[in-house]
Amino acid sequence: ADMPGSVKLTDCIAETPLNVAVHSHTPIGYRCVYLLVGFDQLALRVFQAHFFGLISTQTKQQYLSSAGYAIRRIYGAAQR
Repeated sequence: ADMPGSVKLTDCIAETPLNVAVHSHTPIGYRCVYLLVGFDQLALRVFQAHFFGLISTQTKQQYLSSAGYAIRRIYGAAQR
């Protein structure tokens, strides 16, 4: 969405972030973790944009649905 230049949005942060230890025996395992972290960051920004009225509920659902579908496809391919 186009915003006026005077409007600035800060990054979404959690007051008490969840820290999860991750151990993988392969480099692809760590890449999958980074993929999930990226999806989480995307989801936070989508929710923030919707909260401030920059995108509609339908657009929010489209972003989350298409990104979730891509994540599931990637993990499905990795399990084969």
